[in-house]
Amino acid sequence: MRTNTSKRMRYVTMPRMEQRRMSSIIGRQFVPLVIFAWWCQLLSLSPTSMQVDAAVDNDDPALQLKGWLKERGALFNEKIELRHQVPDDPSSIRGVFANEDVAKGEVLFALPYGVLINAREDDGNDAVIVDCPTVEEIYRQLQLPEEQMTPYAKYLKDQPRRYVPLFWTSRGKQILSDLFDNGNNDSAYPDVTGHDDQHISNCRQNLDYDELYVHAYMLVSARSDDDIMIPFYDMINHRNGIHYNTHLTITEDEIFAMTANRDIKAGEELFNSYNQCNRCGNRQHKFGTDKVFKYYGFVETYPHRFVFDTDRTRMKFDIDRDDGTGAYTVDFHAPVAQSTVEFLKDETARLSKFQEKYGGEVASDKGKPDDVPSTEWRNIWQLWEALVIAIDHAYANAQTAPISEKVWEMGEYWYYEDWEGDWNDEGYEDYEFDYDDNHENGDDDGDDDGDDDHNNSGHDYNDDEEEGGTATRAATARSNDEL
Repeated sequence: MRTNTSKRMRYVTMPRMEQRRMSSIIGRQFVPLVIFAWWCQLLSLSPTSMQVDAAVDNDDPALQLKGWLKERGALFNEKIELRHQVPDDPSSIRGVFANEDVAKGEVLFALPYGVLINAREDDGNDAVIVDCPTVEEIYRQLQLPEEQMTPYAKYLKDQPRRYVPLFWTSRGKQILSDLFDNGNNDSAYPDVTGHDDQHISNCRQNLDYDELYVHAYMLVSARSDDDIMIPFYDMINHRNGIHYNTHLTITEDEIFAMTANRDIKAGEELFNSYNQCNRCGNRQHKFGTDKVFKYYGFVETYPHRFVFDTDRTRMKFDIDRDDGTGAYTVDFHAPVAQSTVEFLKDETARLSKFQEKYGGEVASDKGKPDDVPSTEWRNIWQLWEALVIAIDHAYANAQTAPISEKVWEMGEYWYYEDWEGDWNDEGYEDYEFDYDDNHENGDDDGDDDGDDDHNNSGHDYNDDEEEGGTATRAATARSNDEL
């Protein structure tokens, strides 16, 4: 454990970022040229076109933020805007959208490092649970009088409290733990047990904290990127599959930029990925929908991914739903063993018993105990529904798939989609297990642990969560409508 001391904000420098081996989808030499050309383009625009945010609601910190960042050297492509999904409905989720067609490779926004917040001294200790000096800095900013707060601090302070399950009520966590079968020593799901003190003690061993400190801790754990709090970037929502349309780029001239990884049509929402991005390392191999829920507090929009790695079963599959027809498709990413079929059958029965036990239903407070907040209860049942759909469809598909025990011969890192073993003999020639959406793969952190230490998370993620690893990233909990 590190003993925490409060520190003032420091600017992030490139040596620290270089140590993190940040990758660029379009190359370190080419990206600065793209940004420089775009910078020149912005400088040639008229003052009117640069002031598109001047008439925004001055009482909304989220809308104030863009102008505040511009004053400090940030650049924004005028083809993107921050708005609600339903423009005339302020209760709808807010996100970042393209208001014109955007070409692949086009810069969406660029932030100078001076606007990023990271108070941590680079002590070389990457095996930290959460960056405590950054927590202290965010806590300091949240305590300031309102007239002294930055728009970003105001925006963070306005976010819902305790939306991440690690900080739920004891009763809410107990029910979620039951859904995740945490009472089973061989549970296929992440562990969500634990008290606030167990998390906060990572930074304040004397446990001297208040509710605002819990909020600051949760914000850094759920929204930071490699210990860094990044304004505006953390307003881009998460979605995988064909919807993921952005790439993060770090340039040698200290510019933090986001580019389009494909052509984006006018009206499309910009999406980041918290587990399958161009910088997510080996998170993309084993970090599924259940862990997204644990660490970010929402059920992700389809597609969903599940990776079950227990003594009983090894299974990895994606399930997607067609936005138009509502039809589901399941793709297994490892050979289907007999234990896979048996596990899915048993899990179908277990989830049914969970519903019988608690009597809840989706989008309703039916059966809610008095000591469980409505948001926690409804999120649990939204997750329950996602699990039921995934398990039912996977079970139906597994029953018709060729059975092979090869998954047990594939070694400790069987879940790597670029595994080079012979997966396709004995009936598997019609099944596609290779990962092919051009993400960077491999364990490049030198520790041969199957986990790239730079993982697009608030701190280091370890698959063995009970050993202290947790996975967090700059996140907006869509189900809680943070934006």
